[in-house]
Amino acid sequence: MLDWFAFLWAETVIALCVIAVVLAGVRTALRVDDGPDGEAADMSGPCGTGDLGPASGQ
Repeated sequence: MLDWFAFLWAETVIALCVIAVVLAGVRTALRVDDGPDGEAADMSGPCGTGDLGPASGQ
């Protein structure tokens, strides 16, 4: 019985960590990058779609 509870506890910790990583990734992906003047930066130019910011042009 103790082994079963230890396994369940470990699975819960892993599930919470995965949820935290997914939420952090979604927040990062949805964040609007501000330009130097406070307006949203236009990433639709030669850098690609802007999904990855300046790194998408590499």
